[in-house]
Amino acid sequence: MRCLVAPIVAVLLCAGCSSTPPPTSQELAAADYGPYPHQYQAKIATYLQTTLKDPESARLSTPFVPKKTYAGLNRPVYGWGTCMGVNAKNSFGGYAGTKIYFFLFRDGEISMVERAEDANSFATEYVSNLCKRLI
Repeated sequence: MRCLVAPIVAVLLCAGCSSTPPPTSQELAAADYGPYPHQYQAKIATYLQTTLKDPESARLSTPFVPKKTYAGLNRPVYGWGTCMGVNAKNSFGGYAGTKIYFFLFRDGEISMVERAEDANSFATEYVSNLCKRLI
């Protein structure tokens, strides 16, 4: 049984690494991003109220002003992206440390949320790259 664990983990790690190449400048110019999400801050607040363990204690950074962008590993999903930091209490009542969140809006609604996890995780690198596009 132990000899099966390493190959399975390796396959899962490699599967997460495969992604399509980024869109070309022509594809980005022709993409449909949908309308600007004017109520993005309220939508983010509602999302955090429903997903955090103790939303009242959350320390939030101001989200970036949304910009046209894309996200997705297998195929690009176009919309308006914003990033922000969230430091909220965990189940033990202590602050867990600031996590970076990426929100993608389509047609005025949140269509994708990505959160940075641990310092050396794939999710953290992915979210970092998504947020760098917005700077």
